[in-house]
Amino acid sequence: MNFISPSTIEGALPAPSSKSSLQRLIAASFLADGKSELTDVSLCRDSMAALQIIRDLGAEVISDPPILRITSHRHFRLSQLDCGESGLCLRMFAPILSLFDHPFTLTGEG
Repeated sequence: MNFISPSTIEGALPAPSSKSSLQRLIAASFLADGKSELTDVSLCRDSMAALQIIRDLGAEVISDPPILRITSHRHFRLSQLDCGESGLCLRMFAPILSLFDHPFTLTGEG
């Protein structure tokens, strides 16, 4: 008995965005002057940690999935910034924060 018959599969599915690419885009949006719009984003804990860091550094973030609108402001609200479990976030924001004459502490977990 044959339960599988030949067929054709058609259609399109969006692939989730790369979490490391999204974290890099978030950091670049923070460094850019003005407004940035990131489209087709899929958020994960690592990208949420990067978003929280730039919020804590004064950026305005409007999340309207699948779009992120980031307006760069540098009004440092916090000096202790949490990268969660994201090693890339820690490695990326350490040199970025060294650009500013302000003391920061990066923390993480896991």
